[in-house]
Amino acid sequence: MLAILCALAGLSLSCNRDAQLSSVSGTIETDEVRVASRYGGRVEALYAQEGDPLKSGQKIVVLNAAELHARRERLAAQLAELEAGPRPQEIAQARAQIAELDSQLKEMMIGAPSDSVLEVLSVKVGDVLAANQQVATLLLPH
Repeated sequence: MLAILCALAGLSLSCNRDAQLSSVSGTIETDEVRVASRYGGRVEALYAQEGDPLKSGQKIVVLNAAELHARRERLAAQLAELEAGPRPQEIAQARAQIAELDSQLKEMMIGAPSDSVLEVLSVKVGDVLAANQQVATLLLPH
């Protein structure tokens, strides 16, 4: 009986040693992407946390765009007046300004450029960002 217990104890120690030998350490390399907005603004909302898997186009951070929305509404009203009036040469300019504001509004929503993992979120709600200030670092698994 004692021989069986000694054999089982030896087998247990041998298995634990083999399990320890099969573990390894190392470094995994991956590509990173740093995302930002071309325009500055105050962080209004966060839609992801560090470690979250992200799909292409998924929102990460939204900047406050109240002023841009107000300017766009004002320009849209002016465009409607111009289209009803006798000055068609100013209509193209008003449409171009609205298109420019639409582009700026799109930049106020910062999203993932491709499938990725959010590694570092560099901002909090309420932070005021300068133009091109990094908002997050993403890891590209591919």
